[in-house]
Formats: sequence, C-alpha cells, structure tokens
Amino acid sequence: MAVFEPSGAHVLHSMKPCDLSCCTKSEIKKYFQNTYDLYETLFKALKDESSFYKCPDRLRLPLIFYFGHTAAVYVNKLLLAGLLKERINFAFETLFETGVDEMSWDDVENYRMGGSFVWPKVWEVAQYRQKVRQAVLDVIEDTQLELPITQESRWWAVFMGLEHERVHFETSSVLIRQMPLELVRKPEGWKYGPVTTGVPVLSNPMIETEEQSVSLGKPGNFPSYGWDNEYGWKWKQFRKQQHPTFWVCRNNCQSGCGSELSTYSHCNLRLTDVNQKSMRDSWIWNRDQNGVVNVDHNRNGFLDRPGGIDRDVDIDLHNGGCIRKCCPYKLRLMFDVVNLPMDWPVEVNYHEAKAFCSWRGPDFRLPTEAEHHVMRGPQDKVNANMNMTYGSSTPVNMYTPSEAGFCDVFGNVWEWVEDHFNGFEDFKSHHLYADFSTPTFDGRHNIIMGGSWVSTGDGASRFARYAFRRHFFQHLGFRVVKSVGYSVPVHLVGTPVFVLGVGVEENKVTLPGTVESKAYISTTNSQYLDDDMEFLHQEVLSSFGDLMGVESDAESYKHLVTACKEAIRKFECPVKKALDIMCSVGRFSYELSKDFDEVSAIDHSGRLLDAAIRIQEGKVLNIKGAGELLKVNISLDEIKPNIDRVRFQQVSWKLSTDEATGRGLKVNQNKWIKLK
Repeated sequence: MAVFEPSGAHVLHSMKPCDLSCCTKSEIKKYFQNTYDLYETLFKALKDESSFYKCPDRLRLPLIFYFGHTAAVYVNKLLLAGLLKERINFAFETLFETGVDEMSWDDVENYRMGGSFVWPKVWEVAQYRQKVRQAVLDVIEDTQLELPITQESRWWAVFMGLEHERVHFETSSVLIRQMPLELVRKPEGWKYGPVTTGVPVLSNPMIETEEQSVSLGKPGNFPSYGWDNEYGWKWKQFRKQQHPTFWVCRNNCQSGCGSELSTYSHCNLRLTDVNQKSMRDSWIWNRDQNGVVNVDHNRNGFLDRPGGIDRDVDIDLHNGGCIRKCCPYKLRLMFDVVNLPMDWPVEVNYHEAKAFCSWRGPDFRLPTEAEHHVMRGPQDKVNANMNMTYGSSTPVNMYTPSEAGFCDVFGNVWEWVEDHFNGFEDFKSHHLYADFSTPTFDGRHNIIMGGSWVSTGDGASRFARYAFRRHFFQHLGFRVVKSVGYSVPVHLVGTPVFVLGVGVEENKVTLPGTVESKAYISTTNSQYLDDDMEFLHQEVLSSFGDLMGVESDAESYKHLVTACKEAIRKFECPVKKALDIMCSVGRFSYELSKDFDEVSAIDHSGRLLDAAIRIQEGKVLNIKGAGELLKVNISLDEIKPNIDRVRFQQVSWKLSTDEATGRGLKVNQNKWIKLK
C-alpha cells in the first residue's frame, strides 16, 4: 500500500514529447499526465512515511522536498507567465521553490537540512500535488492554444514545468537508489535490463575517426522544448581520435581498476605492493580511510556480511591487480543488490573516470563535446536504453552501434566529457528561469551527454546538455579516447570565479598538449565576468571610502535608513528584522544594525561577501585598484554598528524561504523598500 494517495495512474512508460509546431491540447494533457504519473509512481517506491524524511545524500535535501518541489515549480512558472492568476498554497510554493543549488558554497549553507525545521506531512504534500495537477489541467483547457509554441509563448511555461519534473524524475531516482533497501520497494511492473546478451563483451577495440566538422546547438525554431544552454548554433572542427567501441575497461579488468588506480579509486579492496603480493593487513575497511560508508553502513557498496567480500577470503591477483577469484562483486540497482553484471557500463564520477584514463597512459582521456557528436554519426532514429525501456542499465553490446561504429552513444548511462559547461555564443537565459544554467558556467562543472536509461523528454533528446560538479554521481559513466596528436577540440571556462570561503581556485588544463590560449574561453555568465577585483575595489570605495579619506556613498546609506524608519512610522508597522538585498560589502547592513535587532544581508557575489565578512571580523582586505594590490584594514569604530546583529549569506538569484516570507523590513538598495 502506498504511503500517499496518488493523484493519477501507476505508470512506468514515457510518452514521446509533443511537437510544438502542431500539438493539440489533448496531446499536451496526455504528456502532462504521463509526466506527473511517472513522478508519483517513483515516489510510491518509498516504503513508509519515514522514508520521505531521509536524506540519502548530504548534498541534497530530504526526499519530501523533491516530492513537493516539482509541483511548486509548475505553479510559480505559470504565475510568472500569467497563465495562473492565484496561488494554490503560498507557504508550499515558497518552501518547495528553491532546492539545494548545484554550487560548492551551498553544500553546507542549506539551512533546511536537519535542525529544528519541521517538514509538512506526506499527506499534505500529496493533497497539494492533487490540486496542482487539476490547476495545470485547467490552464491547458482554458488557455487559447497558439501554434507554434516558441520561447516567447506563454505556453513555454507549461512545458518548462513538464521538463523540469522529468529532470527531477531522473535525479530523484538516483537519490532513491541510495536509500537503504529496507526503506524502498520495487514498484509493480519495474523491469531490470538483461545481465547479458548471451555474447560476452571480451574485447573493446579502438575505432579511428577522421577529421571533420560538427554542428553544436539547437536551432531556435526546432519544434520541441529545450533548456537555455542548448540554443546557439556554431560549427566546431573535430580532429581524428581513437575511441573504444564500448563503455567498459579493456584487459578483462573486472573491477574497473588496476592496482595503480586502486590507490585513489573508490573501488579499492586492498592495497598491494609493487610485486603484487597481497598485503593482508592493508584492507581498506575502516571509515577513516578510502572506504565510504553508506546509509546501510556498508563500505564502497559491498555487503559487509555473508555473500559479500570478506577479509579472510583468498584472492588471486592477475594482470596488475585485477581481481580474478573471490566472492562476487555486488551492484546496487534501484531496489535490489545483485552480482555485478560484467557487461553493463561502469558508473563513476568525473575524478574516477579521469583516474582510469591516467592509469591507461598519457595519451588517454575523455571525449570532448564535439567528439561525442562525431561518435553519434548521422542518425534519424535511435534504438537505445532510454525512456524507461528498462529500469536499469543493459549490456553495452545490446543495441546496434551508430553508423560511426560506436555503441551506446545514447542511453544506458550518461557520459562525462572534458568540456566545461558553458553557453554557446549569443547565449541568453530564459526570463522564466534565469538561473537554470548560468550558475554552473563557472569552470567547475563538466558536461554530461547522451542520456541514461531513465532519461525522458528533453533529457532523451540529441540536443540535451547537462552538467554536474566532478565529484557527483548520477546514472553516469565514461568512454575512453586516445589522442592522435594533441589538437583537442575542447572548451574550458577560463574566467576566474570567486567561491566564498575558497577564493579563486586554480583550474588547470588536464589534457596533455592542449594549448591553453585556444582551450580557455570566457564564461557566458555576465555576472561572473563582472565580479572581478576591480569591481570589488569600486564597491569598497563606494561603501567605505569616507573611512579611507575618499569620496563615498555613505550619506546615501544614512538617508535610506531614515526613509526606512519613516516608512515604518507612517504605516504603523513596527518591525525588528531587516533584509538587505544585494548588500555588497555591507555598509548599509551596518547602518541598519543600529535600529534593527536582526539584519540578514544577502548577495550573489562571493567576492563581495568575502570582503564583507573580513571587514566584520576585523581582518585585512586585499583590493586591487589601478593595477596595484592594496592591503586595507577598515575599522568600523566610526560607524558604531552592532556588528553581531548582521548575518551575511550568499544566495543564487533567489531568496531563501525564511528571509523571503518572514515578517520585517526588506530593502533592495537600488529598487524598493517593503514592509511586512
């Protein structure tokens, strides 16, 4: 019995996306119902109510958030587009709007993980989802359909909600796969892929490809929904390389690694010396070393009980440390643990994929985005493991290779590539979801391509481009490329991006022989381009110049505080909290602290916030003006603020729930004052 009452049918198949040039309202309704039903069917796999409040990955929120998140986004996007006139549940549409941003500074800043926060009941969120379903159906029914549906159309918001939910259908499946087995159950009709085709994968030959040109980007008039990063139309030369046919290791390496690699790969079982002699006291079992303990307290995915790897089992090493005889390796599927299917693709993060390439030799690397398009070749119809054909991976030799000779260029698991995530030339974010892609144009996110078995909708499109930070796991593997010469058609983001608490990290090219001047390009996120040392210098002088003996805007901040106090008196709205939006380096926040008990100061710029915090702590500030690096110590004694009342926090284009909905004074220094 399901923990909640589903608002629709039990569905495990995915419909084909709508043709936006000629679709009907009936087709849109069916595609929406299929999307909504798929999502709820996935969450029916959680065995009891407590499962919804588990957090399978500490970099993500509890599952109850994702259960409500996609419904809230439908409402918020339809409101922005003017298709909905009223909210359904303001509290939920605020709480569930903003998830954990895919940025490093948000890993530990998420205030909603743990603590005293109380999430809504499952039945409350389920009822909310039912209301949202009906509201979306009403919008589809009552809104005049104008074809074709383009990015300028109000109907684009409907498909934005649809494809957003399909993205979370996939990413939520990853989280549920990380849940303890006793907290999940396999949905009725869930079908895993075959372990083997009957023809084992015993070799993995390389295929040489000739130099050619490929086109990247999605035409603006293509009749399907696309995310902002897909658009742009450019040609990119591809130089010949060699690629393996399948997504598996060579030399019969069963574990996906050799002894050299195993010293820094999560699949390590034990260390071996240079002569490959067993070191029986060097097992990587303890939690303080290489072993990662999951929610089942099993290390590295192996079962720590009979049937798993045991420390007293004799293991013969062969060909550089590969395991040849032992109790079977295990693989966690969505709802079961099985013996490792040797013909399925590996699933690793970027660092592990790069480690394997390094182990293979200096000429080996991952493909680039352009090379991935070459491997696909010209294909009108693709037969691949995607769109929920199966509920797991399948053998890498199960489907017919592309015309270029490569298997699994679509589906099965996503594939890491070397390129940093960035927009194409003339990139433009969409006004209904301005921060879908842009925060990740920072040189810290690598592109993933090709889709997986659970990819649907736009995710299963040949135009799909998604990205993750390099340590993240998804249904995601890799393919090995051997360079022939060193002209690698790769694009890396060269813009220095300041990360709060870290600064600007070095972002070296990891491709041998690559010419940095050709590989590095600027980010297409204009905010990152503006957030440089000169910008910091201007903001510091503007805010604190009077304390440094130069002209500043100090008086304007004082006048703004006076205006705030007058507004409070005029509207008889006594408040004790203030929110300073776009706080910069904090001068106005300190002025507010004289009259308010709590001041939340938020900004999107890590560089400015770092300076604000250093000033608050009385530390030396490094600024650069006119090409000269200056060390400045700004004393706040003359201002006499209550510095302990000010809390600086970074946001990503969105306000956190407490600040956005709490009672108090809200001030955007450039635009408005709001009392609540």
